Amino acid sequence: MRENGVRENRVNVPGHGGIVRAHVQAVLPDYDIGAELGQGGFGRVLAGRHRRLDRPVAIKVLELPAADPAAVADVDAEAQIIARLDHPHIVRVYDYIRTPELALIVMELLPGGTLTRRAAEGLTPADACAVVAAVAVALDRVHREGLLHRDIKPSNILFAADGSPRLTDFGIARLLEATGAAEPTSVIGSTPYLAPEQFDLAVPGVGVDVYSLGAVLYELLAGTPPFGVDRRPHVMAERHRRAAPRPLPSAVAGLGAVTMRALAKHPADRQPGALAFAEELVAAATWTFGPDWLAASGISFRGDEDLRQLAGSVPVTPTRRYPPDRPLTTASWGWRSDPPVPPGGPPAGRGGWVGWSATVSIAVAVVVVAVVVMLLLTGVLQVGRGGDTPTAAPASSRPPAVYPVSAPVPLRGLISLTADATAVTSADGGGVYLSDSSQHAVTRFDGTAATTVVGRVDGADRIGQPGQARDEPTAVAALHRPAGVAAAGGSVFVADEWNCVVRRVYRPAGQPWRIETVAGRPAAGEGADAVSDPTASATGDPDAGRAPADICPRGGGDGPRGVGAQIGTPSAVAVGPGNALYIATGYAGQVWRIDPGGGSGAYRSTAARLIAGDGAGADGDRRATRERSYSARSDRATEVALENAYSVAVDGAGRVFVLSYADGYARIHLVTGQTITTLVQQRLDRAPITTLAPDPDGNGVLYTEPGSRSIRRLTPTSAGTWDARTLVTGTCVGDTERLFSVAVDRGGDLYYSCNDATQASVYRVTARILAAAGGTGSGTGPGQRVLY
Repeated sequence: MRENGVRENRVNVPGHGGIVRAHVQAVLPDYDIGAELGQGGFGRVLAGRHRRLDRPVAIKVLELPAADPAAVADVDAEAQIIARLDHPHIVRVYDYIRTPELALIVMELLPGGTLTRRAAEGLTPADACAVVAAVAVALDRVHREGLLHRDIKPSNILFAADGSPRLTDFGIARLLEATGAAEPTSVIGSTPYLAPEQFDLAVPGVGVDVYSLGAVLYELLAGTPPFGVDRRPHVMAERHRRAAPRPLPSAVAGLGAVTMRALAKHPADRQPGALAFAEELVAAATWTFGPDWLAASGISFRGDEDLRQLAGSVPVTPTRRYPPDRPLTTASWGWRSDPPVPPGGPPAGRGGWVGWSATVSIAVAVVVVAVVVMLLLTGVLQVGRGGDTPTAAPASSRPPAVYPVSAPVPLRGLISLTADATAVTSADGGGVYLSDSSQHAVTRFDGTAATTVVGRVDGADRIGQPGQARDEPTAVAALHRPAGVAAAGGSVFVADEWNCVVRRVYRPAGQPWRIETVAGRPAAGEGADAVSDPTASATGDPDAGRAPADICPRGGGDGPRGVGAQIGTPSAVAVGPGNALYIATGYAGQVWRIDPGGGSGAYRSTAARLIAGDGAGADGDRRATRERSYSARSDRATEVALENAYSVAVDGAGRVFVLSYADGYARIHLVTGQTITTLVQQRLDRAPITTLAPDPDGNGVLYTEPGSRSIRRLTPTSAGTWDARTLVTGTCVGDTERLFSVAVDRGGDLYYSCNDATQASVYRVTARILAAAGGTGSGTGPGQRVLY
């Protein structure tokens, strides 16, 4: 698959399996062709047997792309790579045959299954270390040939009949570029095990294989890959780039430093090579399990000669080979002083269990001590209070990242954000709220969990329409393309765009959330199917292709508008001082205010009053039909035209900011009293603006610029002018993600949303990072993905 630049290394050979086997049989007349064993990288694998040699084999079948000589050359190179990698822990290749349609690589059959299966059946931690150490020395052999594997994962590690692990599937191996100038065009591999630089399309080095093998080791010890598994590549990319793996279980904490070093974000912070990784792992395992751990393991380890390269003149005694049918049982995690006895008892004629000689044990101890001293000096290991357990050194002063949280309804549409700055605790309505226009839902995120406030998640149609005076539990309520959200005083206000109303979500003491309509009038009809998305094109939809003004007619400027009166299409809401509610009505080009403090004290019984954008004078005469840049000296807010009042925000001083689109420009207008002033005017094709939010200091407004991937801050100066500065840069991670909304919570943490055609995410930049940037935006982005 390929998604957001990530490609899993799997291509299926077309055609029925029987046809493929018949073709292979014709090409390989000396072999009996058996059943399909599976589908590996870039092809199928069939079982076979050489008749005259009576040798079982595995036959890798790769389709050759037509009219692509470069791809055919890659296949030839793969066979040559495997053929010259003669190592006891690398799969052996016996033959290579190529036809115009297919390439066949005949390899040794590995009947012991994959490491994935072995791990599911149960591997002791010591056995896991032995497997990874064997693969590490095999990787060193690969790297010394100037090659990379680039897809290390449990399913690419198989076992021979004698229990020896073999590294397989070099279908994506590539020659290391001597100059380092060439760059790959896509991310290739399995996302739970890829190094951060692979997601960044950086020129890979040996560190990518060290990282992937470290991820395999972590999974074998902890039971899960270091950053879990998610089908969305962009989520895995963010975890690998920024998240910190959870600590290993305490019983194998002695292996933590080696594992975490291999998983370092930057290649320079990892082991310098696969062989160094193997040596550190063997030393740490000896520390953890005792000096005889490798001999006692159920893994046939044949990397002695490789390790001797780093061990100098100190000999490493070959480990004992145990019968291949010895069962692998899960032992207790911790120091294992005595190895488990294989079926039938210890080998006869040895007077008991065979261990290393005292001389060799002393020699190995010297090597271990030397390695440990080296690691202590380099800071890779640190001695705790007990003085006997190595721990990982802190990799960065930046706080460890957290795993992103999956919303109950996956985020897909334009995500508008808000935070209740007046809430002190979670029970008071604290947290961040977001409206998802595509999922017709409002979600609350408290930093660790996400819950749906409005929008059923039971699989039923979430689109619905409220009655004019409906007040109901949110559990049964529905929205239709909520376009904006605001929160204050424990209330959450939603611009229910295609229902033509504004709704208030609140929670009575000790009761579930409820929802009521506080402004606007639903479109014609009272049923859930009365209003259809105007952008829809389904046959028979009476609203398909209708203009927004036809569905949600604008309200005139001739007087207050109570619930049930038309106000246009609500596109955004904001809450100002005194909990006054402000509503921008999109294509109707108006801004309304509901101030319960100046009326009945309740939103439903307080009429909405127009404060900007009618385009008509007090006598009803039309004064303006086209929006322009306004001057406060001559332009009255209710008499000017706003062609598309898209967003609205209110700062702590009660100043109202309106984002409007007209004639190819995005403009931010300031409404104070009865006048309107244009503060920012930018061409949409150069620097578009998508949303506004109150400044965290209460003095001005924030706005988002998707083109520059930055969040800007607009504040007044002592000279009476307005100053725009960058607050956050480099916001969205994915190439196709587009910055949309922004909000700041009570603690000063900034949240922003990014979306593309299929998915959306919410990121966070902490108050500490914002403070460290000093208002320059330098070093603030991208933020940490927290919700998707």
